[in-house]
Amino acid sequence: MPKRKFRFTPKKKADKKTTVGAKAPRKALGSTPGNPGVPSGRYLRKRKLDKEFDKGSHTTDDEDALPDADEVPSSPDDDETKLDYETDFAKFPLDAQWCRGCNDNPGSLKLTCDDCKHVVCYGGKGSGACLVLTPTAIKTPPWSHFVCPSCEHSKQPPGTKSPELVYQGFYDSNGTPISKVLLEIRNRQFTWFKPIKLEKLAIVQLQVAGAGEDFGILYEIAVMRASIYASAPRPTISTFLLAPNLPSCAQPSFLRPTFLLAPNLPSCAQPLLKSKIEFDFGTEEGMDRYAREMVNLRNAIDSMGIQRVVFLVVTHSDPDTGDIHFAPENTGAERLEVVMKTLFTPATEDWLRLRETYLFMIVCGSKPFTTDAYKYLQALVTSRSFENILLFPTVCLQPHELSSFLPNLLEHILFRHEAVEPMIPVVLKELSGLGLHTRILHLGLHVDTRGKPTCHAIRHVWTHGTRRPWGLDAPSYCSSCKSIKSFRGVERIHRGRSVYVQFKCYGSNCKNVITISLTPAESKLVRGPRDAYGDWQQHEFQWDEELLERF
Repeated sequence: MPKRKFRFTPKKKADKKTTVGAKAPRKALGSTPGNPGVPSGRYLRKRKLDKEFDKGSHTTDDEDALPDADEVPSSPDDDETKLDYETDFAKFPLDAQWCRGCNDNPGSLKLTCDDCKHVVCYGGKGSGACLVLTPTAIKTPPWSHFVCPSCEHSKQPPGTKSPELVYQGFYDSNGTPISKVLLEIRNRQFTWFKPIKLEKLAIVQLQVAGAGEDFGILYEIAVMRASIYASAPRPTISTFLLAPNLPSCAQPSFLRPTFLLAPNLPSCAQPLLKSKIEFDFGTEEGMDRYAREMVNLRNAIDSMGIQRVVFLVVTHSDPDTGDIHFAPENTGAERLEVVMKTLFTPATEDWLRLRETYLFMIVCGSKPFTTDAYKYLQALVTSRSFENILLFPTVCLQPHELSSFLPNLLEHILFRHEAVEPMIPVVLKELSGLGLHTRILHLGLHVDTRGKPTCHAIRHVWTHGTRRPWGLDAPSYCSSCKSIKSFRGVERIHRGRSVYVQFKCYGSNCKNVITISLTPAESKLVRGPRDAYGDWQQHEFQWDEELLERF
């Protein structure tokens, strides 16, 4: 098969910034008016970057771990180099511990479960604590061992019915239950028996240079929600490098600040690292800058011992080709797989495979899907570079529409440790507005019976009895009678093995009928309720050009 040819178009200055996708010439990454760049199909540039900048990504050598202070750009703000952890970065005290019952860090007394090491707050009547104890027990604690309700519940014999569940909780040194201690259990969370578990986390946004402020709304909200559970530095990578009294990979562990050595208990707050990195692959300098920042990011995450990383890739796409913008002002675009291989080099992919990773593609402008792009994303999953990828393939994606969905989902899977696949419909349940705006595609890692990794794709679609029956958008305008919202007649028709949906116009003297065939996947859906909320449904996704057109 002949190699694909690339056309090089002189850079045109955009008339104005746009927050939605716009046309951009397909160009080789790194190209400028005086530099044609390297043909993207060969990826020679990428290998060069790996050799130059990635060589220190898996080492603790002092020279390779982080750039020297002289290599870090100086800041015009002198105060930025005098950052103090307690003043500038501490969200909560290091000894803060979250109660597994109320998911809060209350000022009341706390007990540590001897089994799971979570803590539970306790107090007397009117204290608002999760465990209400007798005044005598509070004044003179008679117990030697404590087991929280969740752990005691899990020890019940299989098949035990709810009325037969008995909670003792408080035991003496011989393991004998102590009576007259507990008065009341205040259960105010669905998660009492599946509590939050706080772990170190990094949230990273990779965004095309020149993107509008609205592109950062998801990142900012996600960081704010995650910071509720954090007690550690929350710097960008540049701040991380500029602060001399913050940790660096080059420091031995015994010289690092104590907050990195805080007890790694499930109830203790853990570090949260945030980073927003812009990419401009239109020039060699831009590609070099991005490569250095990614090495800095990896080193910072390694130094903090973070194993869970969330990436948001934010950019535009060409409305005709679906090519991803890799430079500001609509000056260059390339196929999704080409841009992604530059964002995540082989060295970065190897590094990602050692971690729990999530990728959200926030691409505005078109549906960045081709057969090759879809295969590439599947390969990212099966290679374990990203165990979960979520895409929102709509023509004009607006990031603010995801402002409820994405942070809520992250909170469930990162802090409440719910499984991703079953939690998506739970989070979507009350987001009918999002359903009108976009469908959602989730690519998740599964392992078959032979132990082979596979990519399981699920399409989530909002349905409504009249507005979107079987996931199809009801026509809003009749070109025959010029009526608006007149297609009130909806009927499902079977013709042999094919299934169709007919929309009938009820305009004045109009007999217009629009017939749309359902794909085999869509035919498994139900019509949807007629109430104001509709219903989210999901089905397995197989590559289908017809389905993709109305994704």
